[in-house]
Amino acid sequence: MDSPIETTKKICDLISKTFGLRVFYITPSGKIIHESSNNQLINPLYENQKQNLFTQLNFYASKQYNFPLIKKSIFSEKYVLISVFDNQNFVGTVLMGPSLSYPISEERVNGIINDSRAFFSREKVVQYYKTVPIIKHDKLLNISTTAFCMKINFGKRPYLNKPSSHFF
Repeated sequence: MDSPIETTKKICDLISKTFGLRVFYITPSGKIIHESSNNQLINPLYENQKQNLFTQLNFYASKQYNFPLIKKSIFSEKYVLISVFDNQNFVGTVLMGPSLSYPISEERVNGIINDSRAFFSREKVVQYYKTVPIIKHDKLLNISTTAFCMKINFGKRPYLNKPSSHFF
């Protein structure tokens, strides 16, 4: 039987292959212990530093969420954050993305490049935006719910043990 970490890695791979998204599994200390890239590029505006992505998303590896959270970067990318628990112990976060809700116009890409002062990497940025998966917001909600229910949260979630008048 696989360990909870190995099970989560396999689920990350399945999500990546099924939905065409890059998926990271990150420990509460911020270490990336697994990445399913699905051959996607990382945004050149992050200078190939994943930590820059985390900073941009205001992502704190030690912060726990009881439900999937969708965050949008200033570069119009959407990411899904899902906390992972093992027997009520927080063991990390799965970060899925990027995706876009709709294709970004060349004018918008040029605006992003100008705002970021990334003139030196214009072609890389343009190419990057051509490769980001287009996923409508409602479908991204469905993907996040599916991932959440696929036992990424294989342990009991904390909110299930607290009295509450509503589920969500």
